[in-house]
Amino acid sequence: SLLNNFEYAFGDSLNERVYIVTGQGTVAYSQNPSERGKQLQDVLSAYYREYNIGQYVKGHKTFVDECKVSGSEPNVVCITPIKISENKQWTLCVLIPKISVLGDAKNITLTTFLLVFFCFLLLGIITILLANKISKSLRTIEAALIDVSDGDIKNNNDLSDSSLTE
Repeated sequence: SLLNNFEYAFGDSLNERVYIVTGQGTVAYSQNPSERGKQLQDVLSAYYREYNIGQYVKGHKTFVDECKVSGSEPNVVCITPIKISENKQWTLCVLIPKISVLGDAKNITLTTFLLVFFCFLLLGIITILLANKISKSLRTIEAALIDVSDGDIKNNNDLSDSSLTE
């Protein structure tokens, strides 16, 4: 009954390879039905040779690492024990292509970068608009003060609160 739900739980969303291995090293579940019933060391022989994953499978120890065997793309290999009962311990072994794992991280990084860039751009535009508005009011006041200092007070009647708040 445990194995019946794995077809649903582990779809092809990340092109992963999922194995459930008995305590004797036999593949009890694989997406590829032809691998079921075989020894995991035969199915993943390159990983057994190059990364000695057999010690984790047989020892029921957790293992997570990036592994690249010759002739294949790098995979993230996750091995974890599953306690079936007091006397039975199986192992879950998942191989996920590294590009699938990093693809989402790259998309998030790019999206974050673009969001930050546009926020700074918007902030810059708002800052320039506010600075121009304040500068315009200050130039109006400066012109009025220059006129007053020159003794020309008749043109300063145009200076009002509304001209300063524009």
